[in-house]
Amino acid sequence: MFLKSGRVSYGGMITAAMVVLLYLSCVFENCSLFCLAAAAFLGGVTTWQRGWKDGLLVSAAAGVLGVVLLPNKWYVLTYAAFVLYVFAWECLEHFFSKKQRMLAWILKGILYHVLLICAVCSYVYVFGFQQLVQGFLLTVLQHSKILFGLAAVLLAEVVWIVFDRAYAVFRIKWSQWMHRAGAGGSSRL
Repeated sequence: MFLKSGRVSYGGMITAAMVVLLYLSCVFENCSLFCLAAAAFLGGVTTWQRGWKDGLLVSAAAGVLGVVLLPNKWYVLTYAAFVLYVFAWECLEHFFSKKQRMLAWILKGILYHVLLICAVCSYVYVFGFQQLVQGFLLTVLQHSKILFGLAAVLLAEVVWIVFDRAYAVFRIKWSQWMHRAGAGGSSRL
C-alpha cells in the first residue's frame, strides 16, 4: 500500500512541476522552448526511473492539464512533440546496445525530422508563410528563399543535436542528484 501511494505522490509532484513549466513557457515567451523541453525531460526521467506506465500517465496528465490551463494551446503541441521524442530516446537507448548507437541516432533523426516537417506544415497551413517569417527577417530574406531554407535547416539540425545531448546530460545529472538525495536513480525499464 505504501509503495503505491509513494508512486502516486511522486507522479503528482512531477506532473505539477511539468504543468508549472508549461505555464511558464506561456508567461516568459523568450524561454518557452527551454521550459517545454524541461517539462518533457521530467516525463522522460519518470519513464526511465518508474517505468513506461508512470511516464506515460504523468506526461499525458500534464498535457491534458496544459490544454485546460494554458492560454496558448500551440505550446501543448510542441510539448507533445518533445515528449514523443524523449520517449523514443528512452526506448532506443534501452533496446539498442552500445554497438548499435549509430542505428539509434539514425532512427532518432528520422523521428525528429518527421516531427519537424509536421510542425512546419501545420504552422504554415494555419498561419501562412508570411506569419512564419514576418518583420525584419521577411524583408531581408524575401528575395532569397533558398538562403532562408538553408538557414532554417541548419538551425533545425543544431536544435536537434542540442536537445538530444541536453537530455542525455539531464539524465546523468538527475541520476547523480537522486543518488545524493538517497532516492536511487537506477533504471527500472
